[in-house]
Amino acid sequence: MLWVLVTTEHFRVYSDLDGQQVEALAADLENDLGLIAQAAFRKTTSAVEPTDVIVFSESAHFHRYFGESMGGVAYPRIPLLPESHHTVVTYEGHSKETRHTLRHELVHDVFARNFGAMPPWLSEGFAEYFSTVQLVEGVIRIGKRLPDLVPTRGGEFFGFTEQGIRGLAVPYLMIPAPSELLKMSAQEFYGLKRESFDEEDTSYRVAAQYFGAWAVVHFLMDAKGDYSRRFSRFLREVKTTSVTHAWEEAFAGVNMAKFDEDFRSYLVAGELAVFGMPYQKSSAGKTPQVRILAMGEKHVLLAKLSLAPRNVAAESKALFPEQIDAALRSQPPPPEAYYLRGMFARSRGKDADAERDFNQAHQLAPKDPRFLRAVLDHQLSQSTGEEGQERSEVVRKFRAEIEKLEALSTSPIELLLVAQFFAQAGEIDRALSLGKQGVRGAPVDPFVLSKYATVLESCGDLKSAVTTQRLALEFAYEDRKLQKQLGDELKRLESLAEQQRQHSSVP
Repeated sequence: MLWVLVTTEHFRVYSDLDGQQVEALAADLENDLGLIAQAAFRKTTSAVEPTDVIVFSESAHFHRYFGESMGGVAYPRIPLLPESHHTVVTYEGHSKETRHTLRHELVHDVFARNFGAMPPWLSEGFAEYFSTVQLVEGVIRIGKRLPDLVPTRGGEFFGFTEQGIRGLAVPYLMIPAPSELLKMSAQEFYGLKRESFDEEDTSYRVAAQYFGAWAVVHFLMDAKGDYSRRFSRFLREVKTTSVTHAWEEAFAGVNMAKFDEDFRSYLVAGELAVFGMPYQKSSAGKTPQVRILAMGEKHVLLAKLSLAPRNVAAESKALFPEQIDAALRSQPPPPEAYYLRGMFARSRGKDADAERDFNQAHQLAPKDPRFLRAVLDHQLSQSTGEEGQERSEVVRKFRAEIEKLEALSTSPIELLLVAQFFAQAGEIDRALSLGKQGVRGAPVDPFVLSKYATVLESCGDLKSAVTTQRLALEFAYEDRKLQKQLGDELKRLESLAEQQRQHSSVP
């Protein structure tokens, strides 16, 4: 079974569909991004994090990796691979359900790069609202009802399927008012602070909050009079200041009880306005590149999927060794197969196996920075733990290879490893310069920001480390596991900063 890779300016689309179909899917994705940019910011294009889209031709192949109830999945990066990008997996073409999910994630990225970190209700409200963009006879339309969340006058939640999209009906009484949403922390909005241990109850409550966030943004975009003017002011001012300050300036003096009442009336009336604007075709971007994957590359791709966070298929545990072994039997074996197997071994504490595989990958592709980074990261972690290893000795031992990585680097993660090395070597200015360069390549990536916070900590700037880690946590949309990890790291940094403050205040 042949797999095709189509690379465009913002996407890499992998599929075992016919090559022309894959090219058409890639073109649709670029068009969707253009629609979002125009609808939200009147631009014909926008910078976003590169995104990998994997499309199986048959549902049975998809469900080897993901549960039977799933129609598509999206996650911020492939586990164990710090240089990987946003990844979306679906089957049988680009379904409406998956297309909506991918648009939602693209809106997050576009708005984060333009507005910075936002409170969860506003971030998700924008993502839901602008994910409904459509191009109809040369007009961009925004404001249609959500395909997967609808209100009901009944008192119970219930599921439905409409035009191939699975959705949930949310009782009006369960939709939170604006005054509630505006006060919610990320933990409360995304259900991390559970009031009960009932998973279904938590998911229903979170769904109602998503619907409420969309409805409030819809209300503010649609409302006539004072609310509309205030929101327009907010959208102007947020371009030059923080979201919090812009909101406080624009909505100062608003009676929240009246706001809640007007919102409820709008919601129950159900007269949702659909806005339109002329479509402007974007200028031609990067010419799509099309190639057939080698057999080993295909097996590496499938091995990565076996590690996906939402991989709940019964046979998933056997899929990684099966696909990696198949990749390594192919001729020639791809270096990435050794790299991936090494990362897998390292995650399980098998350091000797990891070192062997990293070195093999690096020998096969010495100019690929991913493999050099893995070798150096592993060796540095081993050297740090060796007794009698002076810092100056470690610096002398690894400097040449670290500088080689600096010259080869193509991702923020590689630059941040170099920055961390120089921070620990005491070369603070060089470390900070490289760290800033790395963050510029992925300014809204929570994983990258957290790595930069570690560099700042090593440079002795705990105050900036805490600020950067807080930003990383704010950008960790919807990913509960990542939010937990980043939150724990933030608490550690805050504790260190407080200890430093107390120590410096002692006469």
